Amino acid sequence: MKTTMLRAAVLVVAVAHADYVDEINRLGKLKHRGMLSEDEYSQLKSTALQRHMAERKDGLRNKSRRSLADDKKVGACLTDFINDKAGAPGDDCLEAIRESDAPAVKILFEYLQKKSGNAENVIPFVKQNAMALAKHDAILTDTGKQLSALNSAMYGVLKTIYPTGGDCQVVEAKKSNSGTSNGAISSSTSHGWFKNSGAHEWSNAVIDGDMTTGGYGRAILYMIKTKGLCESCVKVWTSAENYHNAFWSVDGNFWVGQSIGDWLKCYGTSCSKTKETYQKGSFWHPVFSPYKDLEAQNKDKSRKWQYFGYSEYNHPRRVWEIEVVGCPNAVNQQKKGDEKKN
Repeated sequence: MKTTMLRAAVLVVAVAHADYVDEINRLGKLKHRGMLSEDEYSQLKSTALQRHMAERKDGLRNKSRRSLADDKKVGACLTDFINDKAGAPGDDCLEAIRESDAPAVKILFEYLQKKSGNAENVIPFVKQNAMALAKHDAILTDTGKQLSALNSAMYGVLKTIYPTGGDCQVVEAKKSNSGTSNGAISSSTSHGWFKNSGAHEWSNAVIDGDMTTGGYGRAILYMIKTKGLCESCVKVWTSAENYHNAFWSVDGNFWVGQSIGDWLKCYGTSCSKTKETYQKGSFWHPVFSPYKDLEAQNKDKSRKWQYFGYSEYNHPRRVWEIEVVGCPNAVNQQKKGDEKKN
């Protein structure tokens, strides 16, 4: 209310410096800028009309001192003090106000000085600070969006590294009753989830999450099944450091894997046909990436699988745990489109 009254008082004096037409135009501009309400505009316009008619009727002017109506510049300068769309009054404006003989101008000027702290209009500085705050707020908003995107990406990575739920959740394990040839299966259909295999104390132990339990390892094929199609890697916790073999299947009947039919394509320092590991020392707890031949088993050309098999040929060795994990350290990490190694 005090601000409105102050504005009205300043505006009354300010518009008094112009003739009637200029006065009405100035009021209209101030109303358009939001400085006057509809009621204030109507009241001031009515007042201006009454004053104008009175001045014309009386024809009286005080010639002994400088009139407010004769100095339009003072009115414009006073208006700038409260107009948030105007710049700070310049030196010329301030000098015109100081030299004005009108008592009302002097009183209002002193009042504005006291409220603003100096002779300059503080509104431009307030506006500049507001713009800076808005810019800072925009930066914070943008940073918040970046952090949200980063958190989502990190969550995705964690789900890949530790896919303990969803379709990659291990739901069952079996041990094949058919042995392997130095850890390798002889063909894509020689072993299977649904034939000559079953749950066993040892197979149950390799998915119980307990590293103190497990099963005998040499030449035995352990198979796990996930809840649905999965595209993550598999880590095998085993005391074997050589002759590792990994196999994958979409349906549990047809298998793919590097060493099918040729155990020399196993993973380990003695596997002469696998250059990634041959003669490179002991190879503990291998992580296997889904084999590239899975692309031919999926309609979408992905490397999804639901059944995984592992066998090794060290003796005596044990398999403690088989778990689904992420793929950053897979021994057989191969990009899509790679040709199958010979």
